[in-house]
Amino acid sequence: MRVRRHKKIWKLFRAGRRIEEIARMVGIGSRSVCRALEHEPPPAREIRHRTHHITDPYLSSLSARWNQGCHKAVQLYEEVMAQG
Repeated sequence: MRVRRHKKIWKLFRAGRRIEEIARMVGIGSRSVCRALEHEPPPAREIRHRTHHITDPYLSSLSARWNQGCHKAVQLYEEVMAQG
């Protein structure tokens, strides 16, 4: 999405549109247009890294207990705490 918007900003800029016009046409602020025009190549795609959650080591046992019908958070918490 950001790459497509960046390319559209540059296309409009090369066509002679003013920054205020581009901002209105793209639906962003003029300052954002100025920032996009500071660098001609579009921004690189951001790669999202999966972050580890504190419950990851317990997911298999939590899933098993959930599937067994235990839906009480307090009980599940106590069982996790007993595991260490």
